[in-house]
Amino acid sequence: MGSAGTRTAVMTGAARGLGEGLARRLSVRGMRVALVGREAATLSAVATMLDT
Repeated sequence: MGSAGTRTAVMTGAARGLGEGLARRLSVRGMRVALVGREAATLSAVATMLDT
């Protein structure tokens, strides 16, 4: 298995709650995270937060 930095997670429900929290934890550990959800504006805000 590769390191966390070479892996990608697809996180559904990433706009809030558990999905957002898990996306944040995986991102901090160096994984690439693909965000999926119903609210584009909220997903965009989460993506911006993960990029910083």
